[in-house]
Amino acid sequence: SWLRARFGLTAAAARVAAHLVAGESLGSTAKQLGISGETARTHLKAIFRSSHTHKQSHFVRLVMTERLHVPQSYRDGS
Repeated sequence: SWLRARFGLTAAAARVAAHLVAGESLGSTAKQLGISGETARTHLKAIFRSSHTHKQSHFVRLVMTERLHVPQSYRDGS
């Protein structure tokens, strides 16, 4: 996926990231993915490390901004 390639995320962290970028809360994301809240937080910390961000809103803004500059064919794979 684009998120995995861009930020070097694991598949699991990329799934969490995709839900967050779609506007879901971390708790809702955990429930939808069938993982614990603690596991979701662990993935979020990895997302922050990989993206050099420190807040969920900053990560979402970074992704939304960068996706504007990614070719549509590559975005479709995320």
